[in-house]
Amino acid sequence: MEDAEDDDFDVNSDEEDRDPDHSMPDATPSNLGLMLAISANQIDGGFRTLTNFLNEPNVLSSYRPPYSASPLMDPQTARVFCHFVTATAPTLSLHNRHPVNPSVMFTGAPVPAFQRSLFTYTLPMMALSNQGLLHAQLALASLHIAKLQQTSATPSLKHYHYALRRVAKAVGHPTKRREIATLAATLLLGFFEVTTAEHNKWNSHLAGARELIMEIDFAGMTKRINAYKAMTNTIRKGAMYDYGHDQQHYNGQRRMSFDMLRTDKELDEDLISTLMGFRTRYDEYGQVVDLNEPPSHSHVPLTPKEVENFEIQCDLFWWYAKQDMYQSLISGNRLLWSHCPPRAPVGRLDAVYGSMDHLILLFARLTDFAGRDRPRKIKAKMKADEEMKKLATQDPLSWSHDQQSQAIPSNPQPSHGPPPMYGMIPAPGHIHLPSAFDQSRQDHLNEVNKVIVKDAELETATFAAEREWSDIWAALDILERAFGPDYQPLSPDHMTPLSTPFGPALYYRTYSIACTWSLFYTARIFATRVAPGMPAAAMAAAGVAAPRTAHWANTIGRICAGLQPFSSTAPLNPSHGAALMDSCMGLFHAGIQFHDAAQRGWTITKLRNVARLTGWQTSALIASGCERAWMAAAEMGRGPPYTRTMNATAKDDRVSGRSRGANLGPPKDNNDRRFITVNPGTRVYWAMGILSADEDMKQLKLD
Repeated sequence: MEDAEDDDFDVNSDEEDRDPDHSMPDATPSNLGLMLAISANQIDGGFRTLTNFLNEPNVLSSYRPPYSASPLMDPQTARVFCHFVTATAPTLSLHNRHPVNPSVMFTGAPVPAFQRSLFTYTLPMMALSNQGLLHAQLALASLHIAKLQQTSATPSLKHYHYALRRVAKAVGHPTKRREIATLAATLLLGFFEVTTAEHNKWNSHLAGARELIMEIDFAGMTKRINAYKAMTNTIRKGAMYDYGHDQQHYNGQRRMSFDMLRTDKELDEDLISTLMGFRTRYDEYGQVVDLNEPPSHSHVPLTPKEVENFEIQCDLFWWYAKQDMYQSLISGNRLLWSHCPPRAPVGRLDAVYGSMDHLILLFARLTDFAGRDRPRKIKAKMKADEEMKKLATQDPLSWSHDQQSQAIPSNPQPSHGPPPMYGMIPAPGHIHLPSAFDQSRQDHLNEVNKVIVKDAELETATFAAEREWSDIWAALDILERAFGPDYQPLSPDHMTPLSTPFGPALYYRTYSIACTWSLFYTARIFATRVAPGMPAAAMAAAGVAAPRTAHWANTIGRICAGLQPFSSTAPLNPSHGAALMDSCMGLFHAGIQFHDAAQRGWTITKLRNVARLTGWQTSALIASGCERAWMAAAEMGRGPPYTRTMNATAKDDRVSGRSRGANLGPPKDNNDRRFITVNPGTRVYWAMGILSADEDMKQLKLD
């Protein structure tokens, strides 16, 4: 567990003590003149790329981040802010409720509600009146610029420091703690760590975001939404809803969006119940309701602003949920959240985010199952080892046939490999909740992981695990069919065939559909690897399951091939960059089991291209993890020989492949964290313990 002085949100700032609170002009279209001018000068022919605003080799060379930032008045800050809106923000999420169109913010005219995308309009406009959120966006944007131009990330770290201080103050305030801007800033700071490939700190930000999400009054809002539904039903019948004599309020209610109400009525409750593993209903908005719980009612009217804020909170929740599902998938940790209803039905072309929500819901159940079942697997392994040790002292002629088949070698070789990993990366240890977020002053996030399986319960627990896993596998089958014909690959008549080491590339109608399928097949692979009969160590399970998962791994390769740009040097469209980043998780889980040299070479080249073209350094770390996996497999005789092609000149030891012996000291690149403390020993090495020997299980302590 990290010490108190290592808390990211506990940083002193003399500059903060000196500077008064800064106020900016109102963020109205008439006050966006500076950014409008910059945007107009940088967009050539209407084609947007990740480098539109990078008109110099080192845009950040003379940039000095101010503590009180103002993109409305400072040209340099405005350029960085514009880069966030047009380049960084579109890459944050591929599955959005509103279409991503950064240009709407720079038209100088009011923007219709259906064009207000979360990351390219809603949050940037909100940031113009919230310094914590603004600094978080500027930190991510300036980091993105530094990675794209391969320059110093110092300006981004200063914005990061300022954002930490602002967020720390906000979470300590009873009202600001519950503001949308505070939650959004926390999540953006977490994504900052993903961009730098510092995944242990990413977990801390997710833990803080979870605390904020748990404090949102979903239940109270659902009661008021029910009253709103009753009102809209009356309106549709042509009657006047009784709000007294307040005609103006009635008209305001009437103008509210009906999108999410329609969504609730279209959700397939039977499908959701199958995915979640228990019976649910959705007659209350935004909350899964137990059938034994009586419906609640409220006659307090809603305002359009409240509905809008609640929709934003739902969007932020699902962005958080996907990140949390990822951290559970790669680390083996339990989830930090519980279930939530999808925002739209499955299988709709105009709402692919709904299909992704369904998939995340099921994938979350799967990763949670894996975390809960791990202690049982470890206990079973330890019990089996104890029994075999006893047999080793007996006369082999007295053994039964089953005992002889499971006997250990007469001269067992001790394991000298690394300790077992129960996720795709070494466990980051105790999840550290930043002190500013935890009002109870205790970190309770890891208490759910302390599951002890007794010997007497082992057989019963195994039977229950097998039954639950079978239900999850059946749910995957049902979800695959629910995607429908519109989500199927395009025929060769619609796309130019492309030959790849995996076979013909697969193309889909949209990037978001392609990435949904990539994650679905990742779920297939992951489910096979965490089956009750598989080893607890993730990489050992990957080796055992490889023959069964080969088809899905190859399909992921074909999907990723269809997403690749035609040119490896031309600037990317931001949405294309988002698709490449989103596909990396599937390519990682598939790639570690590739044996074919051409497939391996293609995988490493494309992953490094993603890091170079998008600035997303996690992709480079995934490439490093795959190479480590292949080398370790070869050393253990479980794969063909492989020679690393890591970038020896990279500053990050995890990417360069340099050894981390005791005499080498800390990594050469600590991401230039001059404003916060980083413990070099906790840095994550993806797939460092690949295919750990089964004997490593003996090293684990359950208490």
